[in-house]
Amino acid sequence: MINIENISKSYTDAGEKRLILDKLSLSFERGESLSIQGASGSGKSTLLHLLAALDKPDSGKITLSTSSGFEDLVSFTEAQADEYRKRQVGLIFQKFNLIDCISVWENVKLPIQISALNRASQNSPDNTDLLIKELLISLDVYKHRDKLPHQLSGGEQQRVAIARGLAHKPPLLLADEPTGNLDSKNSDIVSQLLVETCKAQNTALLMVTHSEKVAQLTEQQWYLENAVLRSI
Repeated sequence: MINIENISKSYTDAGEKRLILDKLSLSFERGESLSIQGASGSGKSTLLHLLAALDKPDSGKITLSTSSGFEDLVSFTEAQADEYRKRQVGLIFQKFNLIDCISVWENVKLPIQISALNRASQNSPDNTDLLIKELLISLDVYKHRDKLPHQLSGGEQQRVAIARGLAHKPPLLLADEPTGNLDSKNSDIVSQLLVETCKAQNTALLMVTHSEKVAQLTEQQWYLENAVLRSI
């Protein structure tokens, strides 16, 4: 579904060129989960940005296989990249990034409203509402549907963020330290729910984490060091 071939990425820092990713290759399918560990500054978030078409590699290819064919992320225009993120990608961040002036339900519904090409958004409002309800129930936050995000605990907010990331049924979910702000108990619970929910929705999950325990929940486990990925 996602195929990364020999991508390299470098930045210039204080006049010096720094290689972040060096001829990196990786592939995974829908429904599969991967974790990437590594020290701060090793390039983990850079890789997520490339897969979200927020940045481009210096060289190499990133292709996404869809029902309508192959999409070449590297050749995307800005408009194409924006459409790709609306239709094909879900994003989850460490700081939740929920909109605090609207309810939990409205936060989760927002990606469906934005993504006009999404299958759920083409269905009736009843079907859309059913999808949201099922997600909130599976993540055990349905009882909080009418609350504002600040009225929830950190673990509950991150569960809502997961529901929002999956609401438009993206083929790919990118999670950047999704449990980094949670205590150990909530981290374990939320991480397990994240992996299980992606599997149930047939969504590929690529998760960046510093936690070896969280990483062990995924089917593929990688470590990024000195610009190179190695399997662990």
